[in-house]
Amino acid sequence: MYATVDELRNVAPESTTDAQIELAIQMATELIDRITGQWFEPRRVVRVYRSKGGTTLHLPVPVIEVHSVTISGVLEPAANYRVTHDARNPRILHRYGWPKGRATIEVDADCGYVAEDGTTPAPIRYACQRLASMYLLPEEDRQELRQQARVISESTDGHSYTLAKDERPASLTGDPEIDGILMSYMRLPSVGGA
Repeated sequence: MYATVDELRNVAPESTTDAQIELAIQMATELIDRITGQWFEPRRVVRVYRSKGGTTLHLPVPVIEVHSVTISGVLEPAANYRVTHDARNPRILHRYGWPKGRATIEVDADCGYVAEDGTTPAPIRYACQRLASMYLLPEEDRQELRQQARVISESTDGHSYTLAKDERPASLTGDPEIDGILMSYMRLPSVGGA
């Protein structure tokens, strides 16, 4: 999870239990993963790809460290490939080219969109804290916050205000600041594999 109970304890209503805060953090973390198509902590994964030839194997998530690469069950020497540590375009480049045909490529690696030190990026931690704190509010307060984000003009004596048209995609949060953060971390569409 991308935030801690201690980080949210100061902003949570006094009657909120640790279990409620933990649930809110879990919900926020899952929403962030779903919206961005990424995860922001190291996770060990094993993925199998069909070989299409060429020198580049495009991956769906950033690679932190490769433990092994096998081609049709045979361990590939690490000297034959290198990982690009480009979080926006993760891939493994093969020195001689990935075999074309029926070969399967299995990659065992630690993956995740993480900061240089291997932790969750600070903007994602912040977005998680904000989302989790919103989940701890009563529903009417959350609705009011979403509406406040859309106010584009207001008058005091007439007690009127104008709302911007709500054109956000249904999958985003409704908080423009959080939406901007999450949009900057969204996974790019896949361009293919090896």
